[in-house]
Amino acid sequence: IEETPKLPQNVSQQWRVASGQVLGGWVVQELDFFADFGCRHRLRRMLRQLSSGNRRGYLPSYAFDGWVGTTDENVWFSQQASPYAAWIGLEFFRPMEVQCVSIWHDNIPSIPVSLQWWEESSSSWQTISSWPKVKGGQWQFLSLQHPEASSTRPVLHSE
Repeated sequence: IEETPKLPQNVSQQWRVASGQVLGGWVVQELDFFADFGCRHRLRRMLRQLSSGNRRGYLPSYAFDGWVGTTDENVWFSQQASPYAAWIGLEFFRPMEVQCVSIWHDNIPSIPVSLQWWEESSSSWQTISSWPKVKGGQWQFLSLQHPEASSTRPVLHSE
């Protein structure tokens, strides 16, 4: 009898970022997931957006539309939430490994953010990495190779 091959750890069809802070609401203008540590190879083949819920008219799709605006019209805006209860992410067509995330959120000055993946075997979200201070109001790059969020793309030793 042949066994079904197991996926490597941290490979999943579902990925999300979660706010580690009590919030009146989390406003995310843009979010992208990347296959590399340098945030250059965007994962595009998504099946659907995922979220913990949103205020009326502030849909998760707005966080993936490629538009950072000066108004709050086209943003994802979560409901009020306790730590890690406000989250947004993607389900991909096939299992993927995420190595970096870029995010523009509007909670200033900063909030803690965790990157999580859905583990089928335990039917639960697993945290792969956390960043204690992710600044709002600007692009932030969260690479699994760097413990701190950065406003510039990570520079890797191989570049």
